[in-house]
Order: sequence, then structure tokens, then C-alpha cells
Amino acid sequence: MSETCRIHPTSQLDRRELIRIGHKAEIQDYVIIRTHENPVVIGAFCQINPFTVIYGGSGVYIGDNVMIAPHCMIAAGDHDFRQLEKPIRFAGSLSKGPIVIEDNVWIGANCTITDGVRIGRDAVVGAGSVVTRDVAPFDIVAGVPARVIGNRKTLSGGGPAGGADRRGGDLAGPAEQRAGTEPRGQDREPAGRVPARGGRS
Repeated sequence: MSETCRIHPTSQLDRRELIRIGHKAEIQDYVIIRTHENPVVIGAFCQINPFTVIYGGSGVYIGDNVMIAPHCMIAAGDHDFRQLEKPIRFAGSLSKGPIVIEDNVWIGANCTITDGVRIGRDAVVGAGSVVTRDVAPFDIVAGVPARVIGNRKTLSGGGPAGGADRRGGDLAGPAEQRAGTEPRGQDREPAGRVPARGGRS
């Protein structure tokens, strides 16, 4: 962990050897970060606000300058609910892969980010949302399940939206399946920290 990060004394970090926290990142009151096998990586200047819970499961990678408001749940991994022989409590786990939150994302209060989701850089997730599919860079999503309600580039006059399904507003599916959502140039994730699209750590 960076010597410059700030971790509130009421927070709980299990298996600290698997948790990496970047320069001047803030872990606020009563945050819980729990992982057993895979890393939880939090980039520089991030702010994880009170009562947020991060379950590392299959891995969680958070880029730089990410704001996560209070009472959010980020859970990488699922219980194996598909089988019927055992109680779900003892049935083992399933996973689509790590959760990846790219640089400069803002996640509002009381949000849930589910297994295998990738949130593209500069996206916004409205308060109370449940994110079950990938979010394209710069998109604004909200609701249960989260749907595209806008795009930051469009709002700022910076050009057409890059990834929203304008026919109905629903998320169009995994970001790697949506044309025009692959970051280029300065939009690439920092090497060695946030996994590249399609990659799993």
C-alpha cells in the first residue's frame, strides 16, 4: 500500500497482502474490503466513502480518481445458484471474471456493482443503481437494472455518445461487443493495474 494513502481506523481490510491502495487514496469510515485469493487494487486519488463494502472474489480493479459514494456494494463472484443438489450456502461459487472500474468514474450512493462488470472510464452511475452489465466510457447510467440515461460527451457538446443504445436506452451488452467503446490513445488504462478489455487477472 502507498505510504500516502489514508485508511480510516474503523475500516476493515482482510488479507492486506492482496490489497493494493494507491497514492493519496482515501478509505473512509467503516469501509469493508474482503478478499481471499484475488487482488483488490485501488488506484491513486480514489475516494471510497463510508460503509461501502468490496468483496474481492474473482478480483476488483479500480483505476485512478474514482469516487465511490457511501453504502455501495461491489461484489466480484456469485454463489452457484444453478445447481439444485446442495443448499446455495454450500454450493461453491461462479464468476464471469473480475470487476473493473476504470479511471475517473463516479458511483453514487447505495449502488450495487455485480460480478464481472466493467465500468468504462469517465462514466457516472446514478445513486441507487444496480449495475449488471458493462458501462461504456462517458455513459451515465441509472436504475435497477442500470440503463443508459445520457452521455457526458453529449452533455458537454463534445460529440456523439459512444456506447449507449439510443433506440431504447438499455445497456447494449458487454462493452467489448459495442462498437466504438474501446479506449484509444490517452484513454487507455494504465498498464499493469487495470486489466485490458477481455483480459482476466
